[in-house]
Amino acid sequence: MPATEPVHHPAFPPPASADAALWRYMNADKFEWLVAYGRLYMPNVAQFPDRLEGTTPTGHARWWQEQLASAASEDARTIMARNQAFLEQTARTGGSVTM
Repeated sequence: MPATEPVHHPAFPPPASADAALWRYMNADKFEWLVAYGRLYMPNVAQFPDRLEGTTPTGHARWWQEQLASAASEDARTIMARNQAFLEQTARTGGSVTM
């Protein structure tokens, strides 16, 4: 597989050094969990101390309303509404979704 260039994005500045300590991103318990299970620990949103964590920002909700209002057809509007509902339910349940 060919090597790929790193992606640079202003919202995700790279660490000052490639040798940055792992503790900067996760605590020891979560690192041990990563090693033991071979995957990242992803807590349910309900476990976060910030009650707004995982909620839909006002601007995002407004964007969905604009998209629904300008949909090209009723079918497109239905698909968008289902996508919006799915994403909101996924955020509320931390990924456990049944539709």
